[in-house]
Amino acid sequence: MKGTVFQENCQIDLNILGESWIPGQIIKGTLEIKNLGPGPIAIQNHGVGLGHGEFKKVQTSNKSALVPDKKTTFEANKMLGPGASESLEWSFNLPETAPITDKAGSLFIMFGNLEDKQKGGHLQLTVSPRPLIKEFCQLIENFQRFKVKEWRQKKDRIQIKLVPPNSREFAGVESLILLTKEVEGSLHLDYEFGLKKIGYGQGEVAVQKQDLKLNFVLPLKQITFGKDMIDQDKILNHLNDVFGQAKMKSNY
Repeated sequence: MKGTVFQENCQIDLNILGESWIPGQIIKGTLEIKNLGPGPIAIQNHGVGLGHGEFKKVQTSNKSALVPDKKTTFEANKMLGPGASESLEWSFNLPETAPITDKAGSLFIMFGNLEDKQKGGHLQLTVSPRPLIKEFCQLIENFQRFKVKEWRQKKDRIQIKLVPPNSREFAGVESLILLTKEVEGSLHLDYEFGLKKIGYGQGEVAVQKQDLKLNFVLPLKQITFGKDMIDQDKILNHLNDVFGQAKMKSNY
């Protein structure tokens, strides 16, 4: 990925190695700045920053839209003479709980004079869920026939909305939200089922609604053969237990 911005008589070119990332990876690249003006320019505030931004704020150039959580800049008191150029190598480690790109927002790389964000440049990053979580959801779709409707970032977790199948066995399940994160060698899973069933009260038949919440922490060493290599049999046993509880609760 590449980007260019002209700021304060400077041409600033950003180069990012790669096109997409997952949490836990390192994003890195180079920044080159060239002085196009007639006099020297102080560039100690020039560099690269990483931060999360909401699309609505970014599109309206809101001043608080892009605030770097991490940044790398040229050294203090650095001056750049007329016609001169300097390069800066930079890298940021995306934590395991780094936010994914969803409909509301994304991680961005900001570059240029980081003290003057209104005139600097920015590039949106594409951050996808880790392969383990994507494969986990694929097993839900293939074997439980719930379809993923939406991925969203919710604080430090990924929120996945799933639509139940149009089948008799899941007739009492209206919705499912799965909240998940992979951290400290474990996969955290919070299931929130929306259930409905026929009830009787005051001589009338009515649909009763209730929630079923199930929480699990699965050690990765017990559900994988290695990094991002899922143990399908163990995951399917887990899913059969979870969805079996949802069916039982909705029927009785």
